[in-house]
Amino acid sequence: MVLGRHLPAMFRRWFRRETIPSRDAADALYAAQSYAQAAAMYRALALQGDPEGAFGLGRCYELGTGQVKNPTLAVRHYREAAEKGYVPAMARLGELYLSGIGEAGTVTPGGAARLGDRTVATSVFQALFPEGLSVPADPVEAARWNRAAADAGDPGAMARYAHQAAAGLGLPANLAQARRWFRRAAGHEQGLGHLGMGLLAVGYYGRHRPMDPVPWLQSAIRLKESAAHLALGIYLLDHPRPDLPDQAGRSLLAAARAEQPYAMYKVGELYASGGHGLPQEVTTAEIWLRRASAKGMVGAKVRLIRLLADQAGRDDHELAVLAREAAEAGHAEAQFLIGVFCLAGQGTVQDAAEAVRWFEKAAAQGITGAYERLGALYGAGVGVDPDPVQAAHWFERAAALGDLDAVTHLALMRREGIGMPANPAAAFEALLAAAERGHAEATLQVGVAYATGAGVAQDYARAAHAYAAAAALGVPEGAFNLGHLYDQGLGVAADPIKAMDAFEQAAQGGLVPAWWALFERTAGAADGLLSEEQRRCLIGAGRLGDPTALAQLQEDADRREQLARSSPDPSADATSAP
Repeated sequence: MVLGRHLPAMFRRWFRRETIPSRDAADALYAAQSYAQAAAMYRALALQGDPEGAFGLGRCYELGTGQVKNPTLAVRHYREAAEKGYVPAMARLGELYLSGIGEAGTVTPGGAARLGDRTVATSVFQALFPEGLSVPADPVEAARWNRAAADAGDPGAMARYAHQAAAGLGLPANLAQARRWFRRAAGHEQGLGHLGMGLLAVGYYGRHRPMDPVPWLQSAIRLKESAAHLALGIYLLDHPRPDLPDQAGRSLLAAARAEQPYAMYKVGELYASGGHGLPQEVTTAEIWLRRASAKGMVGAKVRLIRLLADQAGRDDHELAVLAREAAEAGHAEAQFLIGVFCLAGQGTVQDAAEAVRWFEKAAAQGITGAYERLGALYGAGVGVDPDPVQAAHWFERAAALGDLDAVTHLALMRREGIGMPANPAAAFEALLAAAERGHAEATLQVGVAYATGAGVAQDYARAAHAYAAAAALGVPEGAFNLGHLYDQGLGVAADPIKAMDAFEQAAQGGLVPAWWALFERTAGAADGLLSEEQRRCLIGAGRLGDPTALAQLQEDADRREQLARSSPDPSADATSAP
């Protein structure tokens, strides 16, 4: 009976065989992916005051291995270990506080918002997660723990503390101190230390004493720091070296393959133009620019627009979509481009008012082309109410930055007194200065000024010279006006042949009045119909949409048909014998 009474307890002891908690046993369980058992053992060790146990439990909470993922509890246990002097815990706190930890994926943002409604007194969220689900970045705490771990000899913490000292994150900026800590980390063959020394040398953190960054960045690459590929590639783009002619392209390509978005963007640019060790391959350039765009590189979208715009069979709708996406992300050039697309109806609905809105956004970021466009739109009253004062304002801003289109528009407004007091002499001087710099429209207007005496003494010879220069720059009005001077012998010897040649040049340049000038100086057919040369002139004007030319062509065709009907059929004279 006595034996029977003790059998249950004896069997319980036999089968239970409890395991005594130990760090080695917990680590072995974790390595074997028995996470729940490992977490339980780490917890038991932590309750006994063991810092390694607290660190292990913190890792389980951070990664969600054996415990529900909870960043705040992870940091709590890391702190327990760190405050007992455990260096890996200090280093991990320094790393986490530098970047912060987001909410655990086990609770959706919407669910967390509902559970965490602070207006509900009995919030389930507050009960389960009183400290929240995330740990915000805290540079001061990061500096505290990184310095503690660095002093204890942790190379990664040395590099992080150096970065904080260089960037002024959580402590006053001090490049000399940063250099000391980066160098100490590098002495431990810590890749971030070598990278930091390289970044100091290239001026990433600000002015620093001269130092060649290439050896530091190359050693960081050797230590598998992928960011060093990007830093070296960008540096060599701006500072080419004969001994490393292809390294920029190779380094950027390595960084791009490591999924670094900015490197993808730069690689796309290099393939688009060729150079720095990468060949010109438009298709490859498009692939990399699309990948960079998908990663959120707004500049890559704009470069992709320029690349695709030069290709045959381009998709204007895609270009407009890319431009709008980049514009809405705040890219100034993209804002200008979507304004251009909206104004022209290229790939999107034509909307001048929308174009004005985007041009104003681009102008606010200093895009001078937008200044000039806004001046033209306000001057013509397209997309906005006509406002000569606003037009002059935008032209003046663009002209102050050297935009010759704006200089020319502003001079014409000043010549006519539109939006400002008239000053033909000052207008002429501005036009002459722009013409001397090769601006085509300004060159034409200099000719007009000489021909009319607007702001300068009338001089047909100089007008002819300016008109010829404008024609050579591709302005059809220059050739047209020159044709009239030859026709009338003003400033040049009268020469009907040269006049016709000038009118022909203007007509081929797409100027309807030039086609009419040729028509009027060409004889008709003997029967009162249009001659072939006259028909050619009217067809040229008609193709440019001139309704009068089209009407005269139709009238000539109708007369030809009537004459054909009234003429006897030559075959009617042939009769057959009975």
